[in-house]
Amino acid sequence: MSKDEDQIFLQNFMIIIVMMLGLICLFIILSQVLGSNEQSIARDRAIVLINQTQPIGRVRYNAASDQGEAEANTLTEQNSEAAETDPGKRVYDTLCTSCHSTGLPNVPQLGSATDWADRIAQGELLLYERAIIGFTGNSGMVMPAKGGNPSLSDDEIRAAVDYMVENSQ
Repeated sequence: MSKDEDQIFLQNFMIIIVMMLGLICLFIILSQVLGSNEQSIARDRAIVLINQTQPIGRVRYNAASDQGEAEANTLTEQNSEAAETDPGKRVYDTLCTSCHSTGLPNVPQLGSATDWADRIAQGELLLYERAIIGFTGNSGMVMPAKGGNPSLSDDEIRAAVDYMVENSQ
């Protein structure tokens, strides 16, 4: 009788093992069918990240309402002519002004001879190098490489540095 009981136990045990394996396979198949798509999750995360890093607001200045449309057009034409003839001014006006004319601490401001005196004394090559490859001063303030715009050429950066130095002596 013991052999018969052993055989029945083994048969029942095998049936249970097969059923468990079947359930595992069923769960795997269901998870693949009903599970999430990694590409859609990545896309959704990217959308959330883009939405979270949007600027809070934008500053819009309408010169025409303050000075009259004719005067505003004249100023715009003068600025565009100056930018066409002086690439340093164009780069400064579009990029450098965000730090060098806002009064940030430990950032040399355009037109301030005292801010620029020590820097100018170190030589233009060092100024060019720090503007092109970036620099972190003793105060911890960072001058990002190419002002944070890697699409600018080295010549454009040098022209902007020259413009700031000329207007700060």
